[in-house]
Amino acid sequence: MRPSRDVPAGPARARQRAVARHGPRAQHGLAALEFALVLSAFLLLFGGIVGLGGVMWAQQKLTGAATEGARAVLDSGLNGAVDMDAACKVAREAATWMAVGCAAAPRTCAWPGGTGGAAASCAAVTLTYSTADWPLLSLVRALSQALGVSTWVPRTLTANAVVQIQEAL
Repeated sequence: MRPSRDVPAGPARARQRAVARHGPRAQHGLAALEFALVLSAFLLLFGGIVGLGGVMWAQQKLTGAATEGARAVLDSGLNGAVDMDAACKVAREAATWMAVGCAAAPRTCAWPGGTGGAAASCAAVTLTYSTADWPLLSLVRALSQALGVSTWVPRTLTANAVVQIQEAL
């Protein structure tokens, strides 16, 4: 039997043959299967977007907290001695919802374009945060490892801020 010219080719033709052979009930399972495949792909994409968007948001918050900590070092220097503990205190207050690790230390640094590249007194504030505590990110990390890409979700977020401490004139 030759196909008529009114019957489309490809998958539509196969559906019409299935309906003709088995009746309209043969299509119910196929629609559910197609829906499940499309929905799972959509949820995977949506979870990845939300998870990686959360990582970027947390990195911005962490960077802002490190900046606030460095600013606190400068503010503490107005009274004479610089208080490095104030940096971590203020940085942790700026990121109260995160369990951050904080390190603040004095160091010398040479600023390019300064007066002859002379060393200056600086303060460095470093904040770290482990992303292992986020359930959504652990799911995204597991899915990315299943796909063979393990670098999508960082295990640790880090933010640094360095400020020059003005010495009394």
